[in-house]
Amino acid sequence: MNTAGKGAKKKKQAAAVARAKWQKMQLRGDQRRQVRRSVILTNDNALEVHGIPKLERKAIESLEIEGKMVRLMDSTVDQLRAVEAFKHNQGWKYFRHPSMIMTKAAVKMVNTLKRITDGVEPETVRTVVIGETTCGKSTLLLQAIAAAFLKGWIVLNLPNSIDMVNAGIEYAPVPNTSPVQYQQKTYSALLLTQLATANGPLLSKMQTTMSHPNLTFPYANSTLKRLCDLGAQNNEMAWPIFRAVWAELTKPSPTTPPILYTCDNVNELMKPSAYVDPDLKPIHAHDLLHVAHFMEHLSGAQTLSNGGMVLAAPTASGTSDIPTFSHCLRVIEAQQNGHTTKGWHPYKKADERVIRSLQGVEVLRLNGLDKEEARTILNYYAASGMLRNLVDEKFVAEKWTLAGNGNVGQLEKLTVRTSSAKAPSAYT
Repeated sequence: MNTAGKGAKKKKQAAAVARAKWQKMQLRGDQRRQVRRSVILTNDNALEVHGIPKLERKAIESLEIEGKMVRLMDSTVDQLRAVEAFKHNQGWKYFRHPSMIMTKAAVKMVNTLKRITDGVEPETVRTVVIGETTCGKSTLLLQAIAAAFLKGWIVLNLPNSIDMVNAGIEYAPVPNTSPVQYQQKTYSALLLTQLATANGPLLSKMQTTMSHPNLTFPYANSTLKRLCDLGAQNNEMAWPIFRAVWAELTKPSPTTPPILYTCDNVNELMKPSAYVDPDLKPIHAHDLLHVAHFMEHLSGAQTLSNGGMVLAAPTASGTSDIPTFSHCLRVIEAQQNGHTTKGWHPYKKADERVIRSLQGVEVLRLNGLDKEEARTILNYYAASGMLRNLVDEKFVAEKWTLAGNGNVGQLEKLTVRTSSAKAPSAYT
């Protein structure tokens, strides 16, 4: 008996040690993931670049910033952080302050925002930004978000869209829905936190004016910011409160500002997710409530009653190619350019839900920088001390060509990142 007891005790001890090791590995994994996704926006070792205008509302209104480097104001940076518009793989960490070049596409986007703001009738613009890898799609979304904040718009961004579909967030079926839809309470609370933090001053001035039967607490005359704060603190109430806040924001009213609704890596939402139903069959991403909500607005099934823009961008890494999604974008782009394209493969089944979500959208293709824009950004690299070459005509032409006719990510890789071993550390 003593031998059996000792054996059982050893097994328990071994199991406890193994459990502790596993928990430690999990913690390290979370820490590594946090470090990998962390966004560094300043490099104290980089030189201060003088003469760069700030991206202010006055500059946005004047539209005299095309082809120039602009610096984000601290207040705008805080709002962009709140909506998680910065990406960890962008080159912010190499320079003294977050700055960016206002390309022709960025100025076109600002013009669209201005047209919507000044329009007599509310207008909802639906656009998908496409282009090669590292051509600046995410940065264009960031520029649109920054301009929207400066113009006093409400901004809602779906951060880390892949996290919505990779089974990393708890989910539950919504009762009495057919086909069955699934809610992600934690993600709802995250979006409410984002709304309250980034749009707080605007939401604090807006009060509830509608009836919301799904809210089980006194909400009359509450500000929308208070509702967002309550939902952020209570996951169980997050989705009903999100619906109530959205209904208030989209109720036709001359005093309610337009809305910018954005999603990066949208192609991750155009396929079956990693979640499964009770029969262990994959759940389509469009059956997740927040994905369905965005797709309703991207497709035009739901409009922004006070005007606004629905803006999305897919990743072009090649790891998440969705045949139906890619085909629809090719067809839409060809039609915009007055061309025709091949039809869908007759022996392959198309995803009708993806087709419906892209009905009537505009496709905006990003190309590389032109040589003048490339010269501007290379001069900025040199003035920051991160590029130790003379930026002359020959150097610009060489790097522009090697970067695939001005691909901004490749241009940064060929200049700043290649010489970063010789340059001061961005993490010191």
